[in-house]
Amino acid sequence: MATIIATAAAVHSAALAPPLGRAALSSRRRATAARMGEWVQLGSCSTRVEVPASTAFALISDYPRWPEWSPWLDKVEVRSDDGATTSRWFLRWKMVNVNWTSKNVEERPSSLVRWESTSGLRNGGRTLVTPEAGRVDACTVDISL
Repeated sequence: MATIIATAAAVHSAALAPPLGRAALSSRRRATAARMGEWVQLGSCSTRVEVPASTAFALISDYPRWPEWSPWLDKVEVRSDDGATTSRWFLRWKMVNVNWTSKNVEERPSSLVRWESTSGLRNGGRTLVTPEAGRVDACTVDISL
């Protein structure tokens, strides 16, 4: 399990680190964007991991665990409304505290989840997990934020 968490951390950091590095220079602008409701797009990445696709997807879609590998997230709360997953995200980075609510707008078991914010910081993204051809113990994880 520790290897899977380390992999999730690497995927998450690869997607967020460069854009958030730039954001560090303009954290006031990001905070202003959050108040004004601008759509925030951070980046994307793809990585191959040596775990079954179902295992990778289970970890990536377990939102309350994201703070274990994301230094920017304080906590994530999840609930299901009308069959759709809704989550409340709390980001704390240096002097910036931002939160938002997101709803999964598309879900395919063990392969895809796409979400959009419904309140707070406007954002969206997609995680796609693709099994490696001919193998059951490896997959590619694509994350777009």
